[in-house]
Amino acid sequence: MSNTRTAAASAVLALFMLSAAPMPQVLGPSPAAAQSADQLLADQTPLSSMDDKALSARIKGLRELMKSGSLSKAQKQDARNKIKEAQVELKARNAAGKQAPANQQTQSQQTQQTQQTQQGPSSSPELLAIINDKRPLDQLSDAELHARIKAGVDARKAGNLSRADKQAINRFVPQARAELKKRQTTKQGTKAQPQTTDDAQAMQPKMDKGEARTIVADKRDAKSLSTPELRKRVNETRQLLGDKQLQQDMRKQLRDVLVQDRQELRSRIAVENNSNASVDNTTTFKNSSKNVVNNQTTIINNNTTVTQIVQRQTPSDKLDESDLNRRIRLLERARRENRLQGQELQIAGQIIINDRLALRARLVADRGRRERYIREHRNSFKLGINVVVAPRLDIYAAEADPMQVQQQLVAAPRWKPRRAYSFDEIVRDDNVRRAMPGVEIDTVTFDTGSAVLAPEMIDQLENVATVIEKVLAVRPNEIFLIEGHTDAVGSAESNLVLSQARAESVKAALTEYFAIDPKNLRTIGLGERFLKIPTDGPEQENRRVTVRRITPMLTGEVN
Repeated sequence: MSNTRTAAASAVLALFMLSAAPMPQVLGPSPAAAQSADQLLADQTPLSSMDDKALSARIKGLRELMKSGSLSKAQKQDARNKIKEAQVELKARNAAGKQAPANQQTQSQQTQQTQQTQQGPSSSPELLAIINDKRPLDQLSDAELHARIKAGVDARKAGNLSRADKQAINRFVPQARAELKKRQTTKQGTKAQPQTTDDAQAMQPKMDKGEARTIVADKRDAKSLSTPELRKRVNETRQLLGDKQLQQDMRKQLRDVLVQDRQELRSRIAVENNSNASVDNTTTFKNSSKNVVNNQTTIINNNTTVTQIVQRQTPSDKLDESDLNRRIRLLERARRENRLQGQELQIAGQIIINDRLALRARLVADRGRRERYIREHRNSFKLGINVVVAPRLDIYAAEADPMQVQQQLVAAPRWKPRRAYSFDEIVRDDNVRRAMPGVEIDTVTFDTGSAVLAPEMIDQLENVATVIEKVLAVRPNEIFLIEGHTDAVGSAESNLVLSQARAESVKAALTEYFAIDPKNLRTIGLGERFLKIPTDGPEQENRRVTVRRITPMLTGEVN
């Protein structure tokens, strides 16, 4: 086995080996799992409103959580109680079915009528999600506001509402109409400010300006913070930057904090992922002896200067994939910053061309090895699809480990769909689309106004692609949505076209370099509609591609 293993290969290997290991549950003890447990244990859906399949799924999910070892003593007791309640409900139903099989249909109809009378339309998951959604109205899309109004009006027409539900509907329907009217007035005057959908805002209370001043006043260097402290400051800063009312000077200071903290956090995560991944040196489908020359002597790192690269002119076949990626990026950055002139510029250009050709050839060869590995190991993949709800709506791939990415893409929807939605409904209604958690990839970069995805960017798709490969190996009919997003630079029309083209480029890369069939991927360009940070200027947080599994919403079934 070659000693020139790349970080990307190691990360993929570790993720596959984790899946192949005989563990009782892949989603083992972790902070993310603990948060998912809290959400599952907090589910107050009445047992009488759940069918047998849903009750069985609840029992299974709770048992998996108890096996994971991530629950506290109190949580374990709560889980036991909930399992027992669900088992009693199932036993009672079975007993009733044996005693009076002839009246089963009549009893079912009476039960359904009783549930509708007691609970009313509030048992609808969409309506429950709306009532429990505490986001400010100015952070909701037009589609979400219309959905709120429609759900409220339909519920009032159907009647049989509880007093609390009536009060909630009478409160949010007029507010949603007033917000829509205000936006319409704004559009008639000047260009409306695009709304944000930051998941931190969706999941956490709104922060005030005093907290913004606290973060700005925190002069601790990012390197001096522990990883949990750093992650907390990054999340809080993002949340504050999503506030449209934030003053410009405060926004600039917060953005400076975010840039530094984000870079440090992602560097740490990358190092941790590489360290945790380098566990096995016996099996891999990347970087075989056919790919690279052994006993390499040249390593490209952040300390390597552009002048050294140009002077050495090391042949592409002497470098592994990570070195090729780094060399291309260093030279491209130097060209963009006009640090190369004359002969150096010509040599750098030729090196970039040769490296990209070599890198692309290796990536294509890797696809065959990936396919063989998946065929041989598919029976050992333990994914836990639709077992638990993800703790956050969306996460950043560069700030998560491979297992967290997997948890996000196999998680159950935030609310159980009551019917199958068409693809057009999913992409048109933000509430339905974001019922499925996503993974945001903002480290995949394109040239300004371009949708071309260069080979050196493919490694940024590695963790997401690996999960998709494994899911499709187990469930070949799963569908993943690739969303393209842009910042607000340029016209809304051009950004919409550009975002669609970039989503298509990511799809093409996933199908060309990874063991993924095009029929399992759908794309949509959302342009500047859903800015993470509301600004008209260039912003990396807004330029991103988001991937989410949408099969449960297309089929109307969770399992």
